Amino acid sequence: MRLTDATLLRAAANRAARRPAYLGYDMAGYREVIGEDPAAWLGIDGEQLDRLALCRTPRRGVHFAHDILTISTHVGVDPLALVGLIRRVEVLAELQWATQRLDEEPEPDRAPAVLAAARDDIDEYTALSDTRAPASGLPGWVQDAVNRLWAVAPVSMQFPRDLDFAVLIGLPLALVELPRLSLHAISEWLTDHKVDLNVADQGDRRLRACLIALGGVGLIFVDAEDDPTQRRVSLGHEAAHFIVEYLLPRQEVARRRPELLELVDGPRPPTAKERLSAVLGDVPIGLHTHLVDHGDGRSGDRRVVEAEWRARRVALELLAPQSVVLERVFQAGQAEPDEVRRLLVEEFGLPVSLAADYAEQLVILAGPPRLGLLDVLGTTQKGSSSREPETSAEDARDRKSDVDSEDE
Repeated sequence: MRLTDATLLRAAANRAARRPAYLGYDMAGYREVIGEDPAAWLGIDGEQLDRLALCRTPRRGVHFAHDILTISTHVGVDPLALVGLIRRVEVLAELQWATQRLDEEPEPDRAPAVLAAARDDIDEYTALSDTRAPASGLPGWVQDAVNRLWAVAPVSMQFPRDLDFAVLIGLPLALVELPRLSLHAISEWLTDHKVDLNVADQGDRRLRACLIALGGVGLIFVDAEDDPTQRRVSLGHEAAHFIVEYLLPRQEVARRRPELLELVDGPRPPTAKERLSAVLGDVPIGLHTHLVDHGDGRSGDRRVVEAEWRARRVALELLAPQSVVLERVFQAGQAEPDEVRRLLVEEFGLPVSLAADYAEQLVILAGPPRLGLLDVLGTTQKGSSSREPETSAEDARDRKSDVDSEDE
């Protein structure tokens, strides 16, 4: 038998399935955790699957995208499908383990530390700032959120910008598409995959998207029947929720008070001493917020309203970056709201309702700078009749000569 025989290739792939350093291990995990054939998910044949199993597992961090693309080219597999498989195995394994810990260590009157954020089947509106005079630059928290994604994910300057690959590369998230997405459908999917979170305890309703986060990872559910424009916004919206409301605060806890991280993830409640320590250290132990019952962002709960506003703001920056849009506006000389709205819809692929609101804000930024208080006061002083008369150069020389004569 030659070394290239399919039998030897299959034997080598089977050995790789027992070694975590190889993709064969990930595909074995896919069979175990998901209960499906990885070849069907990837759309490849058995020989390609065996060749894929012998590839080293992609390095994480800044090398992740490069390794995924290199392996995909070598084997002939869709890179989006490959990274989707890897993320599903990672995320579901972690969620299954985390929920098992919660079941094994129950605490009275304590809900799991889960972030659940839903985007309802309604139109959305947002604003660049919660003040009446938006600044020309991005708020620091928006820039931090965007940087967290693009730090490791490849930045596409092709618009409309699809975020699927970037989100899966840059964040510990898996993406699940379900037809006619609803809380009940999500709950059934989680139960089928041994993740017991009971997200539909409060009833059922249709959704465009939903985020479930626990243990440092998350699942984004999107409606498989939604149109590309709405799906694009849904993915950006839920990814923004994950970054702003979950990932960055959790990383801050891990950096400043790593001993409190298990409290954040919910296996046990904090002691009185730990609560006091967290307060003194300004560590947000209660960072997991249940938003699924108020996913439209129009609840009376100010905390939920602000979280939804932050998610929409970051989603806009991911899909239609403020600096890029303003550059297009300046190049085309489009200063009217209707023209900017048309640009956002046709070039950047935003829904009409979201584009109209964003356009109004961008027109303000594209206009002349507003006068500040010092500018107004300075103008008033210059126009005042009570100011001293100006001194000519000749008067100044005569005055200096008089002073010099007196000195002599």
